[in-house]
Amino acid sequence: MNTVPSICVTALTIVPEIRDVVHGFRSDLPVSDLGTMQQFVDDALWRERMAARFVASFGSLALAISLVGLFGVTSYWVRSRRPEIGLRLSLGARRRSIVWTVLRRALLSGVAGLSCGGVASALLVTYNNKSFPSSAVQLSLGTVLLPSTLLILAVVGGACLPAARAAWVSPARALRDL
Repeated sequence: MNTVPSICVTALTIVPEIRDVVHGFRSDLPVSDLGTMQQFVDDALWRERMAARFVASFGSLALAISLVGLFGVTSYWVRSRRPEIGLRLSLGARRRSIVWTVLRRALLSGVAGLSCGGVASALLVTYNNKSFPSSAVQLSLGTVLLPSTLLILAVVGGACLPAARAAWVSPARALRDL
């Protein structure tokens, strides 16, 4: 038999009184496993919370790896285009336009990857809902927009340093490498 009393004091201070009331009602009834409702909920949900933390840590790791990869690809692109960037700067291009060119290329890469990932995840959710109707997954606008926004911000963050490096390429040095 389970009993859940509603009290306004700390649960540990009232434990002896609860035992006395139960023993007064029926002396052969054991009183065990006393705790707060929050403790029982925490005990019941610890696996789900641990799994959520585990998945979130892998998601964070994946975001970090993608950020490093994007940084590397963008840096390589800037490095390989250094003579072109130097030529554009020597012909009067503004540094702002160079930064925008690099950021635009990184954003296009990010949007392409996000589009491929979005299509793949939509197909997987559809397959999951058809194959396992009892565990149907609902996609909400917030579920889709929040990670997408974070990924686009990560793309911009990963491309900022290479874009700044591209804007400060010395035209004379870049033309010498041509």
